[in-house]
Amino acid sequence: MYLFVLFQTIFLVVIIFWLLNILKIYKILKAFTKEDTKISFAIWENNKLIFYTPNFASYTKRLNIKISDLKVVSPEKILSFIKNNPLKHSLVNLALKKLADNFHKNTFSFEMEIPIGHEFFFLKFHKISRKNNKYSILTFINLSENIKKYSESFVSSLINIPDEFFNAVLDRRPTIELIKKLFDSLKSSDLIDSLVVGLKNRNGTTKILYANVSGEELINHIIPRNQKSLTTYFIDFGTKQYFENSFKINLPEGYQLIQIGKKVPTSIYGVPLTFENKIFGAILFEKSGVDQFNLTDFYLFDTFAYLLSINMKFKETIEKLHLEKEANYKNSIIDPLTKAYNRNFLYHFLEKIIEQSKRVYQENSLVFLDLDDFKEINDKYGHHTGDEVLKSFVKIAKKTLRKMDVISRFGGDEFVIILPNTNLKNAENVIKRLENVSLKNKIPVKFSYGLITIDPNKTIDENLRLVDQKMYEIKKKKQEPIN
Repeated sequence: MYLFVLFQTIFLVVIIFWLLNILKIYKILKAFTKEDTKISFAIWENNKLIFYTPNFASYTKRLNIKISDLKVVSPEKILSFIKNNPLKHSLVNLALKKLADNFHKNTFSFEMEIPIGHEFFFLKFHKISRKNNKYSILTFINLSENIKKYSESFVSSLINIPDEFFNAVLDRRPTIELIKKLFDSLKSSDLIDSLVVGLKNRNGTTKILYANVSGEELINHIIPRNQKSLTTYFIDFGTKQYFENSFKINLPEGYQLIQIGKKVPTSIYGVPLTFENKIFGAILFEKSGVDQFNLTDFYLFDTFAYLLSINMKFKETIEKLHLEKEANYKNSIIDPLTKAYNRNFLYHFLEKIIEQSKRVYQENSLVFLDLDDFKEINDKYGHHTGDEVLKSFVKIAKKTLRKMDVISRFGGDEFVIILPNTNLKNAENVIKRLENVSLKNKIPVKFSYGLITIDPNKTIDENLRLVDQKMYEIKKKKQEPIN
């Protein structure tokens, strides 16, 4: 009798435990079927705001902080948010205090949950240093009560995704590498067995940036305008759609399902890639079999599609910044007319040459060169022709000189040439060769020049004055009447 009661009790406990777990799973699924959780983040480079997601401004507004106040941040400004703004959120103040206290650290991170109104937010701050630059990323996830309570492990993994996407851009890793990681992760979790990411080209074609279908990879594959695929369909119509069975897909006229490998019924969920309401691509999640996806899968796929969209646009922004920096640097060292180096670069290069010669002595030649009768060319043919002569001379010089040699425009029709690891005799031969080629130009160019070996014990200006004096002596001899 005692054993019967014991077994009965154990059986009831197992049933109750089983029911509780079923209830817990039901609540998690119910939470996932609600409106999508919005992920929002912003990035600062050296304390200057360089990127933020469209919904980030709305979150900061709810904290009485304008996005314009975050364009350049400092510890004083962060503390002013606590002092001046009537924030009722003590945890928000605590987060701001942490940011201010650790502002000057090269690496720093923290995460916390904060309530705003009737909603809960998961906040993570991450700061890293790369190549003398400091980058900070602030991430918000708007959590429903059920997701917060029952799916902490999911949120924990989700919160690290923006960091991975962010670091991939900073390291200038190809987007394809990131998509492969995404595919491997989803495939290893048995969520999908195929993935396609396509982008819209301006000429109407579709570029399959990356696809892995039935084990076959496609990279940067172009689909012509007249062969509209399922990927093109999602881009053109701009709506999320689930096809339970690929054999029963009815696409509008002009579109076709292109299948790779063995033809089997496949579940396909497609999501357009958008940024600021503009569609630029699509991602397709696929799995063999009929109706293989559920609402929880859709939630995950939507999240990954959103993050991939942000990654691609953020990468675009970073690439533009790099191009602007390179252009600005080039403009700072190149003479805009002749495309020779300018004085700024000349002094910088001479400084390096002199410092190197002090450590390991080698002969480096310096040439100061002045075009003869250039004023007469301007007066006779006009300044436009004069400019063309200058540009033509620099082109000839670049072709005649070695790659290691440097020609810079000193001013007007004066140029300085640096010939590293070259003695005076060899330097003289180089300049004579340049002189011969210049005389064969459409408008023959003559020049006078001074030539010295760079003295590492003299300053840059002293070396330049000395070679300029040599050039002046040669020019003066040319102007003297012949007896």
